Formats: sequence, structure tokens, C-alpha cells
Amino acid sequence: MRAIARSGGLARLVYSILFYLILPLVVLRHLWRSLREPLYRERMSERFGFCAPVEGRPIWVHAVSAGETIAAVPFIRELAEHYPVVVTNMTATGRERARTLLGDSVVHAYAPYDLPDGVARFLSRVNPRVAVFIDTEVWPNMIALAVGRGIPVELVNARMSAKSAFGYARGAALSRPMFGAVSGVCAQTDAHRARFLTLGVPQDRVVVTGSIKFDMVVDEAAAAALTGTLPEGGPVFMAGSTHAGEEEDAVLQAFVVARQKIPGLRMILVPRHPWRFDGAADACRALGLSVVRRSSGEAASASTDVFLVDTMGELRAFYSLCDVAFVGGSLAPEGGHNLLEAAAFRVPVIMGPHLYDIDDIAEPFREAGALKVVADADELAAQLTKWSLDVEAGAAAGERAKGLFDANQGATRRSVERVLAHARRFDSAG
Repeated sequence: MRAIARSGGLARLVYSILFYLILPLVVLRHLWRSLREPLYRERMSERFGFCAPVEGRPIWVHAVSAGETIAAVPFIRELAEHYPVVVTNMTATGRERARTLLGDSVVHAYAPYDLPDGVARFLSRVNPRVAVFIDTEVWPNMIALAVGRGIPVELVNARMSAKSAFGYARGAALSRPMFGAVSGVCAQTDAHRARFLTLGVPQDRVVVTGSIKFDMVVDEAAAAALTGTLPEGGPVFMAGSTHAGEEEDAVLQAFVVARQKIPGLRMILVPRHPWRFDGAADACRALGLSVVRRSSGEAASASTDVFLVDTMGELRAFYSLCDVAFVGGSLAPEGGHNLLEAAAFRVPVIMGPHLYDIDDIAEPFREAGALKVVADADELAAQLTKWSLDVEAGAAAGERAKGLFDANQGATRRSVERVLAHARRFDSAG
């Protein structure tokens, strides 16, 4: 608590005391999650700042979970060409993706809980020259203690929904000093920039750089390696990043209805979380659908109805095999997942109405007719049938998706330049 006393802030003091009080519940929640994801039991000490010491004044990049980590990989790789990089995550899947995609090119650690002693310990051991927070993963103690040590803090790929801005505004005593202390914000859109300004970020520190998600690397080799995974035949429908309820109540139901009108229609199903693979397979069989699981090594045949991708890290490449895609977390109220992975392969996209996490990306695709938003299984079946039967219309929608994907690239380079400018100012001062 002495760290707070030195840097001031009554609201942050109260916040920290409350965090200490609920800490046992936070730890129990992590242990409960570890029953499904054993990786949560690894390196628990890092949650309290006990990470390995790092030399060389690295750039610290924090990405909370798998989605943010995957999107940030090109950004991180560019930074790593210039300085050492430490990547932290909150979730086990985020850390697993970081280790798989970045390997030994960066140092990996869990971020500490936002407690003053743990954060101070982490900062002492890592001693970063710049702190980078991906999207809007902001924590009062992390930012205050970093700034208190003279470490610039940059928010990259930053977004601020109207709902989130309202929530932060209600807690202005805590949030306004936090946002006012950041060194810079790379906002995704003008609307996000305006909301950051209302929350206290100085006007000259916020720039619009676009979304780094458009700069994802399309791994043509990984896509080519999937050739022959499915036999030649009718059109392929893929449902990616699906959540509980989306398979049973919508996606599989829509597939069953659509295939009555579309001879040879097959489906690729990719649940969002690994602990749901078995349940997804059971849901398919409950509808009388034949299933082949990716992990089995068994080849799909002409009689295979659903190819279940129950492996990690292959979602993006599998979009190369489909003709129409549904992107999950959108019929379930999760805010919507990354539609750009399908758009990069010229695939038209269907999503549900819950798009609050990706609204600024989704809207141009919807306006261009590259994305269709549906309310339920019936509308999903109708749109799937339309694009599968009218091949030219589906292909045209896919081309529009690819055009938007290509036209919005460049945010990574602009964001890297901002972060490197902070790092070089540190070098000059040293």
C-alpha cells in the first residue's frame, strides 16, 4: 500500500483495498477454471509479480486473452526487431497462443493482479522502457505505477464502446486520472477517439490508427496444407468460434434445414473453447449427423456431415476451405468474434446481432453486403441457403469482404512507429 501512498489517489486506494478483500475469490476462480484449463495452475506466482527478472529494458506488451494476442502478433514481431519484448496475458489460452505463435522471440509471463505490491514487483523485475496495452485492457495500478516510474504507457488498437465509456464516466474519480496519465492512445476509429477524449485523455495524445486486426498474416502455407482434408463435393459451410448454445440452438439446426435444399452441403465446426469439443460432437450426433474429429487423424469422407476441428490454432486456415462462414459469439451474447479471418479468404460472413465488441469493424462489412446479420436459426438457414445456391452472389459478397480487408490495412505500422518513438526518446534521454 505504500506504493499508492507515494503516488496519491484516494479512489485508487479504495479500489486497491477492495481488490485485496476479494483476492481470495479471484484466486478461487482461477483454481476453478484450472479444472477445465490446467494451464491456469501454472506459474501462479506470476499473478503476484514474481516473474523472472528481465534484462535490457524491454518493451512490455499486455494482451489479455487469445483474440487480442493473435491480433497483436504482427505488431509484436515488428517491435521485437528493435527491442526485447515481454508479452503478458491474463488468460491461459492467451498465454498458450503467445507461446505458440511467438516462441522464444519474446519473454512470456502472466500479468500480475492489479494490486500495488504485485505490480510494483513486476515492474522492478521487468523494468520496461515502454508499456503497451492492447485494446482497452487498462488497470489503474498498472498505469499509475508505470507512469510513476517514468514509463510511457500507450494504448494500442484501442477501442471504447459507448457502454464502456458510460461505465468509466460513472467511476470518474478512479478512471479520469488513469486515462489522463497515459502517454498515448492509438484509437481504432474517430468514434473511439472521441470517447477517450471525454474520459480525460489529452487531445494531443489520441490519434486514429485503425485496427491492427486488418494486418493479420494470411498463412497461405497453412491453408494449402489443408488441401484434401475434405473430399470434393458440394459447398462447405463453416461455423467458427462458436459458444455454448450456438451449435445446438442455431448453427446445427440451420445446417440441417439448409442441406435439405442443398445437395452435398457439408459443415466445418470450430468451437471457441477446447473444453466444449466433446459437447459439440455430442450435439451433432444427437441430430443424427456423422462427425469426424480433426484430432482423430481420420479422413473425412463423402458421408461425413460435420468435420469438427477440435485442435488449437487452426481456425484461421480452415476458413480457406469454406464457401460461407458463420462467426460465433454473435448469436450468443459474447460481442462477436473476428470476421476478418474469413474475409481474408474471400468468404462471405453471417453473424448474429450481438456485435458490440466488433461493431466498428462489422458495420462497413454489413453496409457493403459482405456481412449478413441474422436473428436466429431460421434466418441463418435462409442466408446460408441463399449464398450456397446463388454461387455468384456468394462469391461477390466474398470479394467485397476481401476488398474491405485489404483497404483497411496499415494500423500495425502506424502503431509500431508510435511505440518506437517512446522507446527512442528513452534511449536519447539515457
